[in-house]
Amino acid sequence: MPIPAQVRNFAFFPNIDDWLPGDLVLVAPVNPDWIHRQIHAAQMRSGYAAEDPQWQHAAVYTGDGYVCEAGTSGVRYAPIFSYVGEHLIRVRRDFTLSNDERWRLVVQAIVRLGQPYNFREILSVYRSSLSMSWTSALGTQLVAHGKSIICSQLYATAYSAVAGRQVSRFVNTSVVPATLSLSAVLSDVSLHWKDIV
Repeated sequence: MPIPAQVRNFAFFPNIDDWLPGDLVLVAPVNPDWIHRQIHAAQMRSGYAAEDPQWQHAAVYTGDGYVCEAGTSGVRYAPIFSYVGEHLIRVRRDFTLSNDERWRLVVQAIVRLGQPYNFREILSVYRSSLSMSWTSALGTQLVAHGKSIICSQLYATAYSAVAGRQVSRFVNTSVVPATLSLSAVLSDVSLHWKDIV
């Protein structure tokens, strides 16, 4: 696959050899647009510490430089290239999962390809962040209506199906990217960069 111009101009690419299928990939645009600023602000209003709301998107790493993610066009399979150079990237992993469980997590995400994005739930979370305290916002459950889903919910649902437990210590709560950043069951994977010039 040819290297996209923005990656070539950035001149670095993450060493994806360090990543495993089933890893959580959190991203945040370096220059956030209005929507990303609203996601950040809503997560801040919900009471997360400053380091967690900076992450505004979540994806499941599937291997070979690809992720499965839920975006406004629905759940899709996409190259990590689109985030390199223009986004901060953080990789997290549950080190207690076996290789088989990691692959099952990937399958749980990929079987949702084509499912629509859950705009209704995003609006609900946003409204809750405007009017509720941290404790109240944590009590708001994010659920899929029909087959629609949001990015962080895609990872959390796949994780729960495989691990048999929630990724968040808060029961029946909204799972937003900040929730996944805060999760104690996930640990950071060191991110190393390769020079591609």
